Amino acid sequence: MPDAGVRSNRRKTCARPAGRAHVLPAIKSATPDGHGRAFAATPVMPFKKILCAIDFSECSYAAMATSAQLAAESGAALTLVHVWQPPIRTRNSAALLADDLHAEFVAECEKALEKAKAQVVAQGAPRVETKLLAGVAWDCLVKEAASDPTYDLIVVGTHGRSGIDHVLVGSVAEKVVRHAPCPVLVARRRFETTRPR
Repeated sequence: MPDAGVRSNRRKTCARPAGRAHVLPAIKSATPDGHGRAFAATPVMPFKKILCAIDFSECSYAAMATSAQLAAESGAALTLVHVWQPPIRTRNSAALLADDLHAEFVAECEKALEKAKAQVVAQGAPRVETKLLAGVAWDCLVKEAASDPTYDLIVVGTHGRSGIDHVLVGSVAEKVVRHAPCPVLVARRRFETTRPR
């Protein structure tokens, strides 16, 4: 018999309580991306509502494609938001935008948003709406996210310069990351993206 004063080296095993299953998150299988690369399997995040900022640049279309994919995988609602900044109206200002030009500009923006909506719907996003806001871009995006607590992700694009400081500092993305009430995904343009036609 072992000495009572000597501890046994046998490890004790802990049984899992009966009736409680250990549930793992859904896993997305690894699939090729069409460019000769395959991404490792990752959990599908349960997003409910995604806000995607677009300014109709190539970088913002990369953000749009990313948000469409996330919305398709999680079944989340997707809101495409474009922010335009009206010129400052001052007396004797040459930057004053005439009412007819203002209306024409807004109509063009709404038309571009509808084309973007059609593209993300074609990519599988189940529920899509668009919003055209006027003001400072980062401030409008943060206020839009704060106005609706069901937003649980903001997706913004960046030019993708090397180094995180070059990517974020001084940009709209940086200010959104600093002030947003929910997580922010900064999407960098890596491959050729499709511009809505």
